[in-house]
Amino acid sequence: MQGTQSRMPLAEASPKTIVFLAAPDTQILDVGGPYQIFVRAAEIYIRENRSRKMPYEVQLLSCTSQRSVETNCGLVLAKAESFCNLKGASDTLLVAGGRGVEAAARNQELLVWLRKNSRRARRIGSICTGRGNFCARSSVGGASRRAK
Repeated sequence: MQGTQSRMPLAEASPKTIVFLAAPDTQILDVGGPYQIFVRAAEIYIRENRSRKMPYEVQLLSCTSQRSVETNCGLVLAKAESFCNLKGASDTLLVAGGRGVEAAARNQELLVWLRKNSRRARRIGSICTGRGNFCARSSVGGASRRAK
């Protein structure tokens, strides 16, 4: 058709990797709520576009070497990987808040990793106190790339 542009649907390309970085004692809602939004959006997309690929691959990374993250309410989030094990760049890197962020912000290896990976991500953002207590110490991102 003349005068219209054909847009490729989001999921035609490789899935966008959405990474949540969480420290021990994170707020469960800072991880669980936003994580579920991306998972649910992908489910709805696939339900409505059965022949398409998933638009998002959502990953949980621990700020430690552990493969789980204990939240401040005692619930443990399983299926996490250590931040050291992230393969490739993420489309979106989100840092979750909580009282454990302060201790994680003193981990120099993690700060170096965060600086490196925030430069490679298309978008970076924080949830609640993630930026104030953690992202600021690692000097990640610029205002033009920060998700708000």
